[in-house]
Amino acid sequence: MKSESSGSEKQAALKFIGRAFHYRNYRLFFGGQGLSLIGTWMQQIAMSWLVYRLTNSAFLLGFIGFTGQIPTFIFSSFAGVFADRLDIAASCFLQHRRLP
Repeated sequence: MKSESSGSEKQAALKFIGRAFHYRNYRLFFGGQGLSLIGTWMQQIAMSWLVYRLTNSAFLLGFIGFTGQIPTFIFSSFAGVFADRLDIAASCFLQHRRLP
């Protein structure tokens, strides 16, 4: 009996997650984000491969990987502090106004 209830719970959870895919705009967004991320990963791998092939240096390969993360390290802490100080309703309004 335990397996039946867990199976139905899993099915209900999948149905809940899949509800968003009923909307065309979300499906387009999800597919576009997937393609964009694949392109980003391909570019990072190609750049790392190129650096390693040209220099044969594991240090420079690691350095390229690290420098790709520097903007995230710098801006994420400041963006978090800035977002915490904003009024939630005002920031949501501004984001919706920004969308086409």
